[in-house]
Amino acid sequence: MEFFVSRCFFLAVTGGIGCGKSSVLKLLQEASFETLETDRLAHQLMAKGEGLHTEMVAEFGEEILLNTGEINRSALADVIFADEQKRERLNGLMHPAVQEEMVHWMERCSEHARLVAVEVPLLYECGWQEMGWQCVMAVRADEDVVKSRLRARGWSDDQIGARIGAQWSLEEKCRLADVVIDNSGTAVDLKIKVAAWIKRMQEEIGI
Repeated sequence: MEFFVSRCFFLAVTGGIGCGKSSVLKLLQEASFETLETDRLAHQLMAKGEGLHTEMVAEFGEEILLNTGEINRSALADVIFADEQKRERLNGLMHPAVQEEMVHWMERCSEHARLVAVEVPLLYECGWQEMGWQCVMAVRADEDVVKSRLRARGWSDDQIGARIGAQWSLEEKCRLADVVIDNSGTAVDLKIKVAAWIKRMQEEIGI
């Protein structure tokens, strides 16, 4: 799928879990990028009353629901990361719906925005790298730093291993990306690196 509006600079932000993709997206937003988190979009599509919610309950059963009827994302994660076939079935439901909404959002942005950034954790896993992005940015961090961050979220080592193992390797994502941002350091370090990249990008495209 190609985007037809050449005046927009479309940036895909990807990378590994716990590497700080959302932190980078926030910095881009502060620098006047229109931004979208596909994970947040997925959560909206899974909300009670949405068509995807109904499909997921039919597929995985009511045990993935909270008392409110909303999907318990933690329970769902336990199910899909323990069974590759169930994870593939979830992806078959989720990814087309997310892609459709993402494309609609980007088309709307193209009418008024100059700089657009979309956080797509599974960019390569979904095959969405060929969607006409002007740049793909991979955010990385050292393994010990990633595990420390994920443990701080309350995740066990087994949960961390399952989630990392379900994604492409960080090394491969970095190899394929146009630019790599290392987020192994402090928030200040990250802000400096992102600002430096924005400056180079603006000089290159003449903004």
